[in-house]
This record gives sequence, C-alpha cells and structure tokens, in this order.
Amino acid sequence: MLAKNVNTNQGGQIKELGKRQIFDLSYKQKFTHAELVRALLIFKLPEEVVAMLDLRTMQQCSSEFVDKLRRRNADLLWRGCILGSDAYAYFLIEFQSTSYLSMTFRMLEYSCLLLGQHTGERRLPTALPIVIYSGLKKWTAKTGCTRCMTCPTNGATTISRRCDIGC
Repeated sequence: MLAKNVNTNQGGQIKELGKRQIFDLSYKQKFTHAELVRALLIFKLPEEVVAMLDLRTMQQCSSEFVDKLRRRNADLLWRGCILGSDAYAYFLIEFQSTSYLSMTFRMLEYSCLLLGQHTGERRLPTALPIVIYSGLKKWTAKTGCTRCMTCPTNGATTISRRCDIGC
C-alpha cells in the first residue's frame, strides 16, 4: 500500500500535499541541519563575507513574523555570530520552484519584519536574504529592489547608495 502525502493544518484536519508543498517541506527538512546551512553559506556568499562569520555558532530561529495585520512565515531563519564582535547576522532562506515576480519584495518584507523585532537594540543585526531556486525554467524575476525601480541605468543604484536604503 502506498502512503499518500498528507499533512495536518492548524485545525488538525488532514489534507493532501501538492507538489510544491512537498518540495518546500523536503528542503526545509534538509536545511534544519547546521552543516548543510554552513555549506550553503560558504558556497553562496562572497569569501570576504564568509571570513567575517563564525559558522560554528549557527542556530536555527523561529521564522514566524507577526505584524499588526497578519502572521507571516519565512521558510527558514538562521543566525550566526560575526567574528570579533558581539554582533550577529540573520540568514533568511526561501525555497522557490517557480520564478516568482514579487520575490524581491517578499524577502524585503521578511527582512523588515525581522529587523522590526530588534528596534529597541542599540544596533540592528544584519539580515541576508537567500533564495534557493530549483525550477526547471530560467529564473526571470528581478533579484534586487533597485532592479525593480524605474530609474535610468545605474540611477536606482546611485540613489539607493546616496539615501542608504540598502536594497
């Protein structure tokens, strides 16, 4: 007998999982292991950024954010210490099997919700969003806030640097 792919919702009711949900769940399960997250960061981030991190301190955090209007859940949230300081960095990890046009803004929203939890602190932590795409077609969505703006070539980058909005 074959087992169906099932999950329970918040009300405890059983529901069948779609292909995307199975994909998300399998990736989330794999990336609950600190060794795999460390390997991802080493592979994905620039060397000079990796050199600043104490990857031995990586720990998974709650990826649920609650704002005034609704509850949001990122796929995964990890944090690790920055070497030589008491600062730390968060890594927001999202898994996508399709090219999602508003992904940049979803990641910006999660980053803002995360940083909003730290507004009482002297300095805000670093938040680095990472999207892992496994779709069959080429990713076509924009990959940064400034690339979504309607400014002349290099205008959005220049404006964001001058205004320090850091997208």
